[in-house]
Amino acid sequence: MKDVLCDCTSFVKSLLVSSSDYQDKLKRMELELEEEKSSVEMLTDRVSRSRDQIDQLRSELMQERSSKQDLELDKNAMERHVCQPAFKSHRMLQLALRVKALKRQVDEGETELERIETLRRKAQRDMEEQMELKDALQAKVTALETDLK
Repeated sequence: MKDVLCDCTSFVKSLLVSSSDYQDKLKRMELELEEEKSSVEMLTDRVSRSRDQIDQLRSELMQERSSKQDLELDKNAMERHVCQPAFKSHRMLQLALRVKALKRQVDEGETELERIETLRRKAQRDMEEQMELKDALQAKVTALETDLK
């Protein structure tokens, strides 16, 4: 009888220790889940800022293209109206240099836009990975909570 009572007492103690281990593990996983949620929020903010930068660069690129077209139109109009060859070549040189500078700015803007778009895609992938990790941790937490019940 004493042996059965001792065995029951041992069993109850081991269950209490096991339950405590599960509770500790559950707390650690909940902390990890909170950290992952924070990481996802930061990545979401980063993606949002990248999208804003992309939109701004697109707008600037469109303005540069518009300016370039305006200069091309001005250049063509000047060519039609200028009669003196010396003035024409000097003005053409100025316009050609301006067009070249604008083309370079457009190219730089497109390069920057591509760079930011690449960063946005990377941030999006990172966020998706964090979301998958968060979901996996949430599933583990749910499973541990079910085990505790």
